[in-house]
Amino acid sequence: MASVVTKEAVFAACRQLQAEQGQVRQADVQAITGGSFSKIGPWIQEWRVLDGRLSGLEHLDHELLAGLNNWCQQLKHKYQQAAEKKADGYQDEIESLKNQLQTIAEEKNTLLKQVEQLTGQLSDLRETVAERERHIDNKRTELSQLRTERLELKQQLEQEQGKRNELREEMAQLTVKHDADLKAQEARLKGEVDRISQIYEGNENKLYQQLDDQRTAYKQLEKKSGEEQAKLRNEVGELAKQLQEMGNQLVRAQAEMVVAKETLENSQHREDHLFNQQEKLSQQVANERAKAQQAEIAYAQVKGQLHFLEERCEHLEQRLEENMLKQLAKGHAD
Repeated sequence: MASVVTKEAVFAACRQLQAEQGQVRQADVQAITGGSFSKIGPWIQEWRVLDGRLSGLEHLDHELLAGLNNWCQQLKHKYQQAAEKKADGYQDEIESLKNQLQTIAEEKNTLLKQVEQLTGQLSDLRETVAERERHIDNKRTELSQLRTERLELKQQLEQEQGKRNELREEMAQLTVKHDADLKAQEARLKGEVDRISQIYEGNENKLYQQLDDQRTAYKQLEKKSGEEQAKLRNEVGELAKQLQEMGNQLVRAQAEMVVAKETLENSQHREDHLFNQQEKLSQQVANERAKAQQAEIAYAQVKGQLHFLEERCEHLEQRLEENMLKQLAKGHAD
């Protein structure tokens, strides 16, 4: 039993005992509900506290109702006086409103006249609107035609756009092909340039070698020519000395011939001897002159060869400079 007793059952037993006996005892409550004293005791105390508070509230409600009744009577009288004052005020307002209604009626008549005028204007406006509507219908027809033309133009534009896209694709393909051809041409040109550069480098090396050989030969020839010129100069000097000696001898011979002529009569044998000696000397002079002429001819030939070699060297140097300038220009162009 102790396990099933509840607070509501204890409160119900307390109310029953209070109504029947006028008092509540714990043993009587336990006899009705069961349970232990330790469990139902606090609930009985709680019920007693609540029951005492409710009894005080009943006395308080009667006093409160009486006070509220008096207060309501006072409010009723107060509001009746206020209502009478407001009724008087409302009567004045009604008179004022009647005057305003009369004024409004006059304004209404004025407005009716204005409405009639506005009605006439409205009919005119309706005619104008009808004309405008006809104009709008015409514009709508034109707009419909323009829309049709716009659709046709749009279709044409789409067709043109398709053609343009096809042309772009063809252009892209041509560009790719052109780039490929250009790269191939560049590769071929690069190979050709490399081949020409190799050939040019080989020719340049050959030209440099030939130039070095020509310079070496020119130096050797110049050295040899200098030696021959020195030798010829020495020979010419010696021949000049011999010629001078022969001239001196000729002078002496002429002097001797003069002496011999003076003494010709004295010695025919001496005259013959002098004549033979003169012939020999003349022959020697002629031989020496011939040698001098040959030496001059050889000197002129050597000088011509030297001039030819100088021109050849200048020509080779010009060709070398031109080749170097071409190579430099080609290098800048690359």
